[in-house]
Amino acid sequence: MHCDNAECTLIHVTNPSTNQCVLRNSPLGNMILNKFEREEKTVNKCDNLKELSVKVDKILKILDLLQEKLEKMEEKEQEKFQETSTELNSMEEISSAIRILKNDFGIIATDDANHSNNSIIQNVLSKVKENLEKGKKTLITHEFVKTFL
Repeated sequence: MHCDNAECTLIHVTNPSTNQCVLRNSPLGNMILNKFEREEKTVNKCDNLKELSVKVDKILKILDLLQEKLEKMEEKEQEKFQETSTELNSMEEISSAIRILKNDFGIIATDDANHSNNSIIQNVLSKVKENLEKGKKTLITHEFVKTFL
């Protein structure tokens, strides 16, 4: 039978299966209290797991956003690298053309704007740039240079 005494909860615990009061310090009372503690710990663990699950979901969303940003940054870096590589290839092709004109043909730029060397260099470089835009390399041979003489 259940006590109506206000001090009952200080010395008794209610047996859930019989709804009767049992002394807290009795073996049955200790078992009931231990069961309540285990149930409370289980409920607390479940609550903690739910909170952790929410936090993990938030972290995963943040990681997804970071991954997207990283991929975009990598794409931009790859584009910049490609542009720089293309520019360097163009500069190398142009400097190679100038070097070949000078070393193989003795054609060098002069201060005189009307000098034929300047127009040959200009025409060769125009053709080199045109080929670069088409993605082609220019082979500078005697026959090629003769077409501009």
